[in-house]
Amino acid sequence: MKFARTLCLGSLVAALFAPAGCAEVAMVGAAPIAVVPVNQQWSLDRVGAWRVPVSIETTPGVSREISAGTFSLRDDWTWSFRYDHHDTSATTDTRGTFTASGSYAVYSGEPVVATLHDAAANADYTATLASDGSVDLVIGGYTYHFIAQ
Repeated sequence: MKFARTLCLGSLVAALFAPAGCAEVAMVGAAPIAVVPVNQQWSLDRVGAWRVPVSIETTPGVSREISAGTFSLRDDWTWSFRYDHHDTSATTDTRGTFTASGSYAVYSGEPVVATLHDAAANADYTATLASDGSVDLVIGGYTYHFIAQ
């Protein structure tokens, strides 16, 4: 699998990320690689098999209700993920916003897979961009599913 910033995957990329399309194209091995980054935003649709709003357990004994969220890939090679939440337990009742962000790169292949680096958390995550325009992002053992805005 060749590593690159973004890919020119013909109709898949054109369908997902128009109007960016494919600009300059370089050849690395046998895979064409575009130098235009992805620029798109998605809305959180579900976590795992459950639609938003949804409750998950992020720490033992604490229920986290997620009410809304977004995921973005920007043309400056950065990404961001955020969701609003309400944490409750026998001793907790707080509201807040979870955020993660950093830089990204995209691997060739189908489906398109983006590797997200979060320098603040010293962590790497994987986002899978499906042909229907949706994205699955795995963080903390949960799969967050997003639909295009």
